[in-house]
Amino acid sequence: MIKEFGLDDVAALFTLACTLGCGASMIAMTHYGLGRHDWTLSSETLILYARCFWISVLFYMMALWFAKMTFLLHYYRLMSVSTTMRNIYLGCLILVVLWGGSQGIMAFLECIPLKAVWDPRVDGKCRPHQTTLWYINGVINIVSDVAILILPLPVVWKLNFPRTQKILLSGIFGLGFFTVAVSILRMQWLKPQPDMT
Repeated sequence: MIKEFGLDDVAALFTLACTLGCGASMIAMTHYGLGRHDWTLSSETLILYARCFWISVLFYMMALWFAKMTFLLHYYRLMSVSTTMRNIYLGCLILVVLWGGSQGIMAFLECIPLKAVWDPRVDGKCRPHQTTLWYINGVINIVSDVAILILPLPVVWKLNFPRTQKILLSGIFGLGFFTVAVSILRMQWLKPQPDMT
């Protein structure tokens, strides 16, 4: 067991901070009309709601990004039993960092000026096909989640443990497939709704 604070711990703290930011944004969305029909809200309130929604999506994306980095950094630190596994973890980490970084940049370039994302009164140029990008992002997140869940299994099965313990450890990693199932189910709600609140 490693008792020193590592990069995986730092990434976990960033995951926590982003998750709290997402939750705080959702609380603000509730204050600005989440759960009520949008036609019952003033245009100013809808703008505030839309801004909180954009912020919550940004925090959500960052939380996913840091969570994936947490797992990969943890694997790298604890399960790098061979150069091959170390390189696989590092390669996956680089892909996750690049993908997450590109998603962050894309979020800030959704509209120019950015304020046009949440304020329809602002004359801005926005990216077309935002929903298509959400689906692409969702699929890539699901694929990367599955990869992160199965990455440690070869190491687990090479451990000098009884078969029962290997099965139990694999089962613990398998619990992560519930999040994959939820992500797949969530895909049906990505399309824009007539009532955004």
